[in-house]
Amino acid sequence: MYKLHLILKYLRRRRIAWVSLVAVTLCTAMVIVVISVMGGWLRMFETSARGMTGDVIVKADGLGGFPYYPEMVEKIEKLPFAQAAVPQITTYGLVNIGFADQGKKTVGVQVFGIQIDRIGLVNSFPQSLYQQHSSYTAHGQTPPAKKTFDLRTDYSAQSGRLPEGLSDPLQKLLDTFPFGESLSRRYFESVPHPLGDGKDVNLRRIFYTPRMWSLAVGGRMTTAEQDALNALSSAKAWRETVRELARESNYPGLIGGARLLEVRKNREGELVGRDAWKYRELWAKLTVFGVGAKGDVGVDRAERTYWIIDDSRTGMWQYDNNAVYVPFEQLQADLGMNSVEVEDRRSGEKYQTPARASEINVRLKPGTDVVAARAEIAKVVAAVVDSHMNDPYAKNYNVYIPKVETWREASRTYLDQIEREKVLVTLLFGVISLVAVFLIFCIFYMIVAEKTKDIGIIKSVGATNGGVAGIFLGYGLAIGIVGAGLGLLLSYLIVHNINEIHDWLGSTFRLVVYNPEVYAFDTIPNTMDPATVGVILSIAVLSAVCGSLIPAIVAARMQPVEALRWE
Repeated sequence: MYKLHLILKYLRRRRIAWVSLVAVTLCTAMVIVVISVMGGWLRMFETSARGMTGDVIVKADGLGGFPYYPEMVEKIEKLPFAQAAVPQITTYGLVNIGFADQGKKTVGVQVFGIQIDRIGLVNSFPQSLYQQHSSYTAHGQTPPAKKTFDLRTDYSAQSGRLPEGLSDPLQKLLDTFPFGESLSRRYFESVPHPLGDGKDVNLRRIFYTPRMWSLAVGGRMTTAEQDALNALSSAKAWRETVRELARESNYPGLIGGARLLEVRKNREGELVGRDAWKYRELWAKLTVFGVGAKGDVGVDRAERTYWIIDDSRTGMWQYDNNAVYVPFEQLQADLGMNSVEVEDRRSGEKYQTPARASEINVRLKPGTDVVAARAEIAKVVAAVVDSHMNDPYAKNYNVYIPKVETWREASRTYLDQIEREKVLVTLLFGVISLVAVFLIFCIFYMIVAEKTKDIGIIKSVGATNGGVAGIFLGYGLAIGIVGAGLGLLLSYLIVHNINEIHDWLGSTFRLVVYNPEVYAFDTIPNTMDPATVGVILSIAVLSAVCGSLIPAIVAARMQPVEALRWE
């Protein structure tokens, strides 16, 4: 009982011990904040890496891709633990984006050819889309289940003055439409527009005056629609207008990374740059170079114009800053990775080359052992390749077995690096935290020196060596517990409000410590791992006790007579 009384007395009256209490508090809070942020980054990287790929990836060694992927997909999906398998093409290219207010933006990009209607079966890419997902969820609406590259519904050709030869066919279009009295003869919207002879054209708008005209079609113009419009006039200007409409309406769709399309967070943390015109008028010209099955570069060079129909914001800089997503079949054809007929130079035999893909993303059923599943999928992939080794294509080209990796193995380059950085930073701050241990040692040694006479009195009335040591060890334990608790509270307030604190510093003092354009994510991690926090708190308490250990031993070894004679 006397131990507890003395410990509480020292805690209240020995204010110099509060310095060690503050040291334990600050060191504990500092280590928890650093490890929470670093660990949060690691978890965010792992979540994003897994969200942008499948659980298991069948991957080519280079940009040339690998053949027989449709058969691999079919056999993988028949495995009992496989939920879905979706092919993908990954390459690099050059994109020109026609910003109306900035001129052309020309940058190198990573190009992903995806099957957008199936990609959601293996990863969370559809959830990163603005037009087809987040714009719905922001208003409490349910996003469309099926994603598409065909979002545009209005393609128009217009000019300042009405060219010669356009007024007659435009007037015919207006005359053939059964107007009501409430409709203007210069503007209407109708789907479809009747042209006679059972031919309809999906016209969205007709408008013209001597100074302005506009003709718009909805969706992709078919050959039949183009023929029906051409039949209205043989004028050159009209034929060119129809041809321009047909070409523009059949541009494929492209999804750009949010940052690539100048969508970013401002200093207040608000997303800016998502202007409606970008998804209505913005185009991009993408140039890619194909890599042949033998690894030869530049065998196919394709330059294609796309309409930008959506943006993707994954939160990861490397995707949002320089990635574009295009239809799988379109990119496959542009890179020369589709199936074509070739002739064997030696035998003259003609055969069909198999189509190629860069990777296959596989989603596993919940609870499946990823490592065991990888081994089974590797057997399937190897069996498919072996079954085609006698094909003419395999005899003429270097056919290899693509590698099979788990999502963690595929992302190990930067995940392992972050883990090493986390360990290094933790060690550095751990060394700095040793200051608290030495500080406690010095303060407790001073207290023992000052309380020598009190120690002699306690021992003279029957206190044992262990009892005296227990007073100072308990004192250290109390400081450790209180300091660790205050450190936990302080770190919780900092970590859970770290983005708000950062935004406040930016808006008040113009101090931007964390720039989302530099780091991989646009928010600072703000979660704490309970297990890790528990370990840190235990170490903090143990460190305080260790700091008081030597002073406690010195006090316990004092002789009562010598202590009472001490001045």
